[in-house]
Amino acid sequence: RPTRLYDSRGEHLLLSLQNPAAVDAPPLSADPADPDHYAPALITVTLGIEDPGFWHHAGIAPPGAPPTLAQRLARTLLLSDEPPGLRRDLRERLLAAQITARYGRMQVLTWYLNSADYGRLAFGANAAAHVYLGKSARSLTLAEAALLTSIAQSPAINPFDAPALAQERARALLRTLQTRGLITPEQARAALTQPIQLVQPAAPPPSPAPAFARRALEQAAAIIGWERLQRGGYTIRTTLDYALQAQVQCAAQVYLERLRGESPPAQTLAFDGQPCEAARLLPVSAALRLDSAGLSAVVLRRGQILAWVDATPAAADSPLEAGRPPGTLLTPLVYLTSFTRGFAPASLVWDIPSGEDIPSLDASYEGPLRLRNALANDDLPPAVRLFYQVGAENVWRTAARLGLLSLTDALPPQAQALWQGGRLNLLEAVQAFDTLANNGVQFGRPAEAALRPIFVLEIRDQRGGALFRQPTQTRPVLTRGLAYLLTNILQDEPARWRTLGHPNPLEIGRPAAAKTGQTLDRHDAWSVGYTPYLSAGVWVGDLSTAAQGAARPETAAAFWHAVMQYASRPYPADGWERPPEISVMQVCDPSGLLPTAECPSVVEEVFLNGTEPTHADTLFRKLAVNRETGRLATVSTPPELVEERVYLMVPPEAAEWARLAGLPTPPETYDVFTPQAEVSPQTRLSAPQNFTYVHGEVLIRGVAAGEDFSAYRLQVGAGLNPSTWIQVGETRTEPVEDGVLGRWDTRGLQGVYAIQLLVTRSDQRIETATIQVTVDNQPPEIRVIGLQDGETISQQERPTLLLQAEVRDDLDIAEVRFLLNGQTLETRTQPPYQIPWKTRAGNYTLEIQAVDGAGNVQSVRVRFRVTR
Repeated sequence: RPTRLYDSRGEHLLLSLQNPAAVDAPPLSADPADPDHYAPALITVTLGIEDPGFWHHAGIAPPGAPPTLAQRLARTLLLSDEPPGLRRDLRERLLAAQITARYGRMQVLTWYLNSADYGRLAFGANAAAHVYLGKSARSLTLAEAALLTSIAQSPAINPFDAPALAQERARALLRTLQTRGLITPEQARAALTQPIQLVQPAAPPPSPAPAFARRALEQAAAIIGWERLQRGGYTIRTTLDYALQAQVQCAAQVYLERLRGESPPAQTLAFDGQPCEAARLLPVSAALRLDSAGLSAVVLRRGQILAWVDATPAAADSPLEAGRPPGTLLTPLVYLTSFTRGFAPASLVWDIPSGEDIPSLDASYEGPLRLRNALANDDLPPAVRLFYQVGAENVWRTAARLGLLSLTDALPPQAQALWQGGRLNLLEAVQAFDTLANNGVQFGRPAEAALRPIFVLEIRDQRGGALFRQPTQTRPVLTRGLAYLLTNILQDEPARWRTLGHPNPLEIGRPAAAKTGQTLDRHDAWSVGYTPYLSAGVWVGDLSTAAQGAARPETAAAFWHAVMQYASRPYPADGWERPPEISVMQVCDPSGLLPTAECPSVVEEVFLNGTEPTHADTLFRKLAVNRETGRLATVSTPPELVEERVYLMVPPEAAEWARLAGLPTPPETYDVFTPQAEVSPQTRLSAPQNFTYVHGEVLIRGVAAGEDFSAYRLQVGAGLNPSTWIQVGETRTEPVEDGVLGRWDTRGLQGVYAIQLLVTRSDQRIETATIQVTVDNQPPEIRVIGLQDGETISQQERPTLLLQAEVRDDLDIAEVRFLLNGQTLETRTQPPYQIPWKTRAGNYTLEIQAVDGAGNVQSVRVRFRVTR
């Protein structure tokens, strides 16, 4: 009986590996005395060509001669599991002789004619006669017998696949038979001139999952061999969920009809006869018009494929076969890689125009964003900048770890693959997201450099014995904490409301993490997502030749919505438990730093332990300004004109965006007021200079002297017009001529302060001198990008290493120094803080030092190794 494929329960037939034309072609006998016997012409041609000494030898051929029919039977049917070699050759000859002796030559001939491979899933000459000629092998002519015998010699050369060559080989056999004297010249001439009437190839039997069945057969063939599989006798139980496949397939049919502007019937039935309930879950409002639409969908559970639909026209590239451009579906790889480099969902990223020709998908820019919101809303510029920061090789290495091997075959170091170009297999994409669903653990079967999805659960032989059972293997790919960070973003429904609205197709009424993707030309749209129990992916393509297509992320998300909502019905509505290596704390939005009084919005965020922010927010700063002049207020500004305003402090590269967005520009110049004339040049402050930044212990210098000098004291007060003053040091009675007046310990202080010198004269008059300074005791924050402590780098893979850091401070950065093994490489005074370095084999310590305007110094060290 033929090999048969069944669903996961073993109840529903998916495919019978048999040519439909051969179903009613029973075996025949070679014995002419048997009523159902083969035509004598077939026996004449078969023996004359394949085994001329058949009736005389003992079943084995002399050394060096072609194998006998008995040897072929032994090799094909009894020794198919044995590898080629001397042992198999000896066993083959021994078994051939035993078969011939025990069962007789007539039985050997019958077995051969009933088991030979004639191509096109036709095993046995009678099956072949029905497949190619539409008749029984009992009535074959000499010409027809020659044709079938030629096919048995090379099954791939048959009248359907190679008609001209098959006919020529048949004629060659007839001439050989005449040469050997087995047919007369008259018989040869008649056979050579006889026209052979071929039938049309039989259509393959319908299958509820033809694309899945083909892949399952390929996986089974890799296990037991394609030839054995075709010969039949095996029962294959696959992973397919029959009822789910029926629903996904009928929903796909309904959705495609809607996309093409057709009106599907009010009541649609699945191929199992049940109502198509999944189609009722399609969000009608999201169905866009796509005259040339293609659609593919896959449902996966812990490495096992539950449903598989590929409705891509044969002329177009299928995402399940050749792959399709993934576009922004890849951006989670960038952010996941950044998490291994110290970034967090709270990290500040910038969605602003760039001179690097980074496209924006919607021609609008949001400015500063938490990484969470940039990923959830598919903001491309932040992803591209982060791509270059963490390094292309690290992003594609993350892709390979998740099993995206088809993607990493030929990807450039440029970020263009994030919006156009490249190829991604939908099944690989779903498996990568399934790894996230399972807390960083990949499920599947071993294959190549990763685990691959499972199609085949079990193979049984014709006696019912279990020949093979596929165990599900696991492989940790990500730490549970890293997987949770990405899942936490992708399941954040409010985070994506800015672009998708609310409600939207990614909301299915239970916790679900999802990501849409699109290409810049709008010809490819993706939606892949998961719950703790299931993962599903959908691709919808605009297959027209227009320069700009109409496939949008919502187009794919609408079908994903229906599939996931229906497939999730048997499972509880659980979410993901937060692992112990994840902490939660409040941060300022969008900087992701510790909240301050100026922070406009405070949110909760998740962090890997050890990556929580330690610095206060630097994005929003309260400045005292003269409300009339708009300049920074000073101690000389009349108090009634001083007004405190909160400004968004943007980096230089975002200044143009801020201007176009209409944001007020923080003033940089100080208010100009003519200070009160000093009573005497003998009362003067010379250091620190007015309006400068100070930190730590501040040395106050100046003059406190004169003939009528009596005493002096120093005092400081917070703010432009302090309401209270604190004396610094003691009151001194010794005059100072351009020297040190005192020392002020600013540790623990932050912000604008006034320093005031008070000199008492002998007549009890008091003269004052006042300056304004900004106390900054918060050192810069440094994050090394693209390089991990303890990392090993291949010089061959990375001949040039970009040493780079993200540096932030609440005021300003004076300089950033790069030191390698203690030697200064370069110093940068403006962002980006990065330098290229040609790698050389050895062990290195990279130290990055940042100095802010007040002189605070912060440094970080990273140790790494370069191999040849």
